[in-house]
Amino acid sequence: MAQAISNRAERRNNGLTLMKKIFRTSAFIMILFGAVVLAVTTLIAIRPALGSTVDAYEEYIVIMEKTLADIGITDLLFYAQLSLLLGFLVLAWTVGNNPITKVLHTIGLLFVLLYLVYNPDHSYILKPVVNNVPDWVTKLGDSNRGYFEQFDTLLTNFPELMGGIVTSVYAIMVSASLKQSRPKRLSIGFVKFGVSSVAFSTIVFGLLVPFAAQNIEFVQNFTTQPMYLAIFYVPLIINLLFMTIGSLIGSIFFFVK
Repeated sequence: MAQAISNRAERRNNGLTLMKKIFRTSAFIMILFGAVVLAVTTLIAIRPALGSTVDAYEEYIVIMEKTLADIGITDLLFYAQLSLLLGFLVLAWTVGNNPITKVLHTIGLLFVLLYLVYNPDHSYILKPVVNNVPDWVTKLGDSNRGYFEQFDTLLTNFPELMGGIVTSVYAIMVSASLKQSRPKRLSIGFVKFGVSSVAFSTIVFGLLVPFAAQNIEFVQNFTTQPMYLAIFYVPLIINLLFMTIGSLIGSIFFFVK
């Protein structure tokens, strides 16, 4: 009888482990899709600001641009963002070991989604990219706008500042919620590094620089130059590549505990 109980417990544990692997791998796949699309579209958008730096890679950029155009999925960028955010959420609830950071992450995700729905034109991470929101999302957001009136007012009055605050706080929450129990996973380490770097960059370029630009004319003039786009968005692309590498490793090593 003791052996039978032990076998049932082992089967139950094996089932839970398998489900955890499935959710973890699904999260990595969602992050992979979102990070790749965001990295490619951002690179294409800031190509003029990079000048001769990318001349050697012009052919590949053109191929990527044509591929995205051929895919022809309406509002692809929005779905890529949604995929990335949901991937972070599932991964945090699967591998995170602190319930408080998981809950804070979920709350932060709500505000990011509200920001993307109610103020997509001022999305800080995607300034150089045309960010269209699907009609069904816009209708859903408009029908529930009254529930988030105060937040909507802040977005209307301080669109770019709120973008920096919402993005940086959410990135910090994601990084905190991905704190792992042992054994440490290289895949999650890459993803967490990318997210943490995004948080740092957003605090600098989404909060400190705009504040300085309001008071220092030189900074204000510099933020209008093409070079400014390159200074921020090239590191962002690199951070997205770290997320891509981590999620790719996580997707491949499905059978690793």
